[in-house]
Amino acid sequence: MYFATGSARLLSLANVSGSEDEDKTVIGINANSRKNLFFVLTKSNISIWKVRPPVLLASVQRTKISVDEHGANVAAFWSPEGSKIAIHTTASFVVLVNIYQTPDYRPLSRLSVASIIRTTFLPGPGEGLPLEGLYLQLRGVIKIDGELLCLSPRITHLLFATRNPAAVQQLPWPQDDEEEEDAGWLGHETWSLNEQQFPWLDGSAEGHVTLSKIRHTKTSAAEGWITNDGKAYFTHLTKQERDPNQLPEQEVQSPASHKTTGEDESVWLGTRLYPDSSSLGLDLGNNPSKGAVDIALNSRFSIVAVGLEDGELVYIPFPSQEGTLAPPKFLKIPDLSLYGSCGRVTSLEWTSDGYALAVGWQNGWGIVSVGGRFLAWNIGASISHPEYLIQDPIVLELTQWPGYRTPLCTEYQIW
Repeated sequence: MYFATGSARLLSLANVSGSEDEDKTVIGINANSRKNLFFVLTKSNISIWKVRPPVLLASVQRTKISVDEHGANVAAFWSPEGSKIAIHTTASFVVLVNIYQTPDYRPLSRLSVASIIRTTFLPGPGEGLPLEGLYLQLRGVIKIDGELLCLSPRITHLLFATRNPAAVQQLPWPQDDEEEEDAGWLGHETWSLNEQQFPWLDGSAEGHVTLSKIRHTKTSAAEGWITNDGKAYFTHLTKQERDPNQLPEQEVQSPASHKTTGEDESVWLGTRLYPDSSSLGLDLGNNPSKGAVDIALNSRFSIVAVGLEDGELVYIPFPSQEGTLAPPKFLKIPDLSLYGSCGRVTSLEWTSDGYALAVGWQNGWGIVSVGGRFLAWNIGASISHPEYLIQDPIVLELTQWPGYRTPLCTEYQIW
């Protein structure tokens, strides 16, 4: 069972580079795959922090010229191995940041004392093992034509969606000259959101559907997509033999093409998760508050969590190989009317063991078990727990967050 223990602390951004009059409102917080580092994103700055202890290790401040030319930061994403960060900007650019370890530079280390003292006495606060230094380098900027909508970094490439044309595209990471000799051809691929390539995608025939969010897990090939019409999909990329009769004429005749006739092609296969067949009476066009806004996959228990615009959660089992879906489970915060509105879901993230789901709303946060029980939540300025969790006064005391009313960020980010 999970308990919300510990106390919140305020992390100052005063040491982050930038002018004093600059807007340092936090627009994104996200941890790497190892959960030992996290970044804090503002409109023009990204800083890397250590989780324990929470100290600032490195930061990169974009200049005013860079912000004016390439747009302000919107969102940032770690690469799966944690060595790169891709930043999505308002002007449809992707700013690439490389992360390097600096063993020769220690941002915080034990005080200079005699070696005999260090081996005789235990270190005090701040005198333990030194923290490893980090160095951030701007790798470059990629212009995405057609208005970038969402981004999802992978180990070998960047997967992203555009508005015009409505498509899903794959672009390899930029590589150094010495790396290009050994690297195989990854290629740039584009899948148009039409009825031919996505027959299972609602609205693809009319050409009005676009992707608003792409989520995936490292432990499985499955992905979760959210579309602009508020629907959630379960999909994965697979290889199928290419039909020579369906090849475009320019691709067959192009001598620069890296694909040959009869070679396997990448195809997206998917199933609509929400709304499912049991919710056919739900018209998202007339009821936009029931539209999906976020999705998180739990590969260990084969469950997909979908967050809705009105703050409700939906648990949906993975579809079977035949494409059939089990009935979804709708979850609401108990006695929500007593605490006010939670707002729309802003973030979803499963714990590493898959037993609990962390939820962020516009006006609060919560922890939900894999079975659908709310373990802890906080809406507005009051901490709420089920009765079985507050029988111990120590648990209740540890969950009182001081300074909670201080406006630190625009919305809750859970990781």
